[in-house]
This record gives sequence, C-alpha cells and structure tokens, in this order.
Amino acid sequence: MSGFVICPACGTRIKAGREHCLKCFAILPRPDEPVRVPLSESLGLSKQSQIVLGALGLAVVGGLLYVILTTKSPTADADLLPPTSSGASGSSLSAGAISRLRGGPRTTTTC
Repeated sequence: MSGFVICPACGTRIKAGREHCLKCFAILPRPDEPVRVPLSESLGLSKQSQIVLGALGLAVVGGLLYVILTTKSPTADADLLPPTSSGASGSSLSAGAISRLRGGPRTTTTC
C-alpha cells in the first residue's frame, strides 16, 4: 500500500492503510475510495466569497418572492363583460341587448 489519505474530519494527511486518524481519531476512508470535496473548496472560494454569494442568492430569492407576492392576478377586461346591474340608468346596452346576452327571447323594434 503506497500513498496517503486525507482525514475528512481534520484534513491531516495520513499514510494509506490506517483505519483511523492519528490526530483526531476519525475513521479514515479506504485509499481506493474517491474523496468527495466540498463544492466551495473545489471552486477555490474563500469564506468571504461564500458569504457574499450566499447573501446575493438570498437577495435574489427574496426579490423573486416579493415580485410573486405583489403581482396581481389578471382580471377580465371590463369592456368585455355585460353589465351586472339590471335596468340601471346610464347603461350602454339596450334592454333587448341585455336580454339577448342573458339568453332571453329576441325582441324586434320598428323604426
């Protein structure tokens, strides 16, 4: 057995073949096992960079939540809906048109 392994708990380099770390007594991985390196370490991010990226991510999520919660759902266009009041003055539709919209009989008028 040649080579070394890295203790996942404390980062100490230990000769391969040992079962536990000589410094912190944590169980060591087998030498043929791949080591999972944290993403921040593999990208080479410092603690300060991690904090800045975390704060930026939190701000983006907060902004999206604000937009989602403050956006009103679309409503039907008022011009496309028939008037709801029956016989109210100032209505732009005649009584016959309102009756037809509601499914009533058609009335004919003579000029």
